[in-house]
Amino acid sequence: MKKYFLFLFLISFSFTCFAQQANWSWQMGSGGGKKHKKYSKDELNKVLDIKSYPDYEKDNARLKEINREYYNHGNYLNDLTKPANDFQKACEDTAALAKKYRDYWNASLDYNNMPGEMYNMYNETQAKMNDFKKYMAQNYSGTDVLAKKEIEKIISETEESAKSKHNITASRFGGEYSNIDFYIAAIRMLKGTNDATAMNLQTQAEDSKKKIETMNAEVNQKYEAEQQADKKEREEKEKKEFEEKAASTKCPKEIYAGADKETLRKNLTAAWKTDMECKDYKLLKVIFHSANWEKKKGTQYERNANNTNEITGTDFNYSFLEVMVVFQMPDDAPEIANMFEAEVAKDNINKTVAYNFICRKVDSFEPILTKNVK
Repeated sequence: MKKYFLFLFLISFSFTCFAQQANWSWQMGSGGGKKHKKYSKDELNKVLDIKSYPDYEKDNARLKEINREYYNHGNYLNDLTKPANDFQKACEDTAALAKKYRDYWNASLDYNNMPGEMYNMYNETQAKMNDFKKYMAQNYSGTDVLAKKEIEKIISETEESAKSKHNITASRFGGEYSNIDFYIAAIRMLKGTNDATAMNLQTQAEDSKKKIETMNAEVNQKYEAEQQADKKEREEKEKKEFEEKAASTKCPKEIYAGADKETLRKNLTAAWKTDMECKDYKLLKVIFHSANWEKKKGTQYERNANNTNEITGTDFNYSFLEVMVVFQMPDDAPEIANMFEAEVAKDNINKTVAYNFICRKVDSFEPILTKNVK
């Protein structure tokens, strides 16, 4: 019974897709048969002159395009949606081409048996499109049920996601929506462009996307409100912890008693004001909280760049003194200051002094209340 139904269906397809060709295509035959139409010599020359068909190149290119699309339905496994969507238009275009060139083809068959490339491609294309519709009818006759299930699945998962406050987008269902698009294309191809089932499924698919957008808007709104509340709570907590830490921080005592202390303080302050990273920060206090210089000396060995077998040594002799600096950044509240450890480095060989402070290392800053800077 099913085979009989399919047979009838495929017969109906041939008349459905190619109805516009049916009233004349049976007349086409091979040379030597009955003449389709008698022409005078001038009329025949005009009919067989390709220049009489100014759109020939464009029409032939369109026929080639259709032929390529339906050439081998074994390749349709990659993408069935496009050829299904294009099918009705392809039927209309091939019918229009056949109508436009039927006199040219028939006269060519009757008088020189050379109808040309377009005629052969037209017949091949018509056969391939017929094969494609058979293929679709055999494999995708129940797509309306499948499409409905896909849409119901999308709506159900969207609703569940919304309940759990998870954002969901239509792109998550890209595969399912692609399937639905194909199912609708298949139904329209097999049953007609204005098939009620296809139109209903199209409406459902569009409504499901709108529903997703609506639920997403609601979820996003709730999520944004929660994020703002969490951010405010976090900022208040961090501010409180910062203020508590600043209040508990005390300046260390200055214990260095070297005769060069004030000279070092003056030079460090001058170096701070010219440093590219620190010059915009207001220096409040310099505290020499180390009692003694730490000395480091020795020899640093390096391989000669021009001779890899030659190693040279360079003596070094440094003295380091740790220093605490207290300062304010432009964005600091008036009651807040920062404190971090800097270093005075004395080169005992070259008799030079360097002041090392890295103001970009904000994470190493320790907050302190300005009233505690004593």
